[in-house]
Amino acid sequence: MLSALGTCLQALAGYNASETHDVYERIRSLIPVVGTTMESAQALGALIAVDGLRARYGAATEGAEHLLQMSRTFDAAPIEAVAHTQLGWMGLMTARLGEAGEHLDRAIGMYDDEWDLWLTDAVGFHVAATALSWRALQRWYSGCPDQALCDGERAIELARRADSPFSLVFALPVAGSTLQEHVRDGPRTLEFSAEAGAVAEREGFEFYTAASQLHHGLGSCHVGDVHRGLSDLEAGLSRWAELGTRAFRPWITANSMHFYIADGRLDAARHALRDVEVWLSDGEERLAALWLPLARGRIRRADGDATSAEQVLRAGLTFLLEAGAHGVRLRTATELGDLLCDQHRYDEAREILVPALGAVDGGEDTADVIEARDVLERTES
Repeated sequence: MLSALGTCLQALAGYNASETHDVYERIRSLIPVVGTTMESAQALGALIAVDGLRARYGAATEGAEHLLQMSRTFDAAPIEAVAHTQLGWMGLMTARLGEAGEHLDRAIGMYDDEWDLWLTDAVGFHVAATALSWRALQRWYSGCPDQALCDGERAIELARRADSPFSLVFALPVAGSTLQEHVRDGPRTLEFSAEAGAVAEREGFEFYTAASQLHHGLGSCHVGDVHRGLSDLEAGLSRWAELGTRAFRPWITANSMHFYIADGRLDAARHALRDVEVWLSDGEERLAALWLPLARGRIRRADGDATSAEQVLRAGLTFLLEAGAHGVRLRTATELGDLLCDQHRYDEAREILVPALGAVDGGEDTADVIEARDVLERTES
């Protein structure tokens, strides 16, 4: 009953409302009392999701590890798949990309189609579609764009087949809009955001209505309508804040600062950078940190400080290599390579670009690989 009440309060009052908080803290206190049962496992799964949306990734990870132990206690493979999915999500958001991939691979590998109907009803989402959605993003960050796109297509296909509006409204923005924005395909981002928005409006999912608005903004930026796109992005992020959603906001803000630069709004870019730095100073969403070297480098380059921009970008490449974030690493290397080419330092640019390109598996038709190869060609002129 408390889990059902908590779900209703999330929709009506938001994730950080005092009444929502009280219900989920009551659930947290009751789980040890109830013990290891399917009901307590379902309640714990709901609690993990709420902690995640509040960007309390440490608490969510602890809960998911507890859920994993519970599933093994009563030999419940479906609940184990849920736990691995949640641990994969937490690993991604905290930039532990290898660990995230291992958990998501495990969830997808053990999934059984016979679970679809009852497990989706029990936990509220299609587990395989959810795991594939997160793995699509994990693969993009790890430098496997073609595999990421395949996972995204599979996730949305499964979500469409499931009789679960929530599963679809989750897969469309994550495996659809967000992934397509990362590969810089504006038209596809707009397509998925429009479909997700229609489902969210029909079902009354305010979180995903806001998500579709901000994704529409990002898609608009990619197709050249930057001013309008930024307006939609800011409105969607503001609505998330009103709902008490702390998750995803630092990451999306960090990934979109260059649009402010493109719109001639350097002060807005600097303000966004400060916001993300503040979030990261007392938060756990380390995925946003992967974008900061590129954001700082672009801002300093736009300020005309090429020396400082180069220093920031070089340090960022080392950081991204250590994190295994080859998708962001390639984009950062391309920015640095372009800066070095502007200074006729072609050999240095080539030394930066060749290994970054080599670390990306496929993606020949994606904007990042095409742009990197274009800069590499400048080094040979």
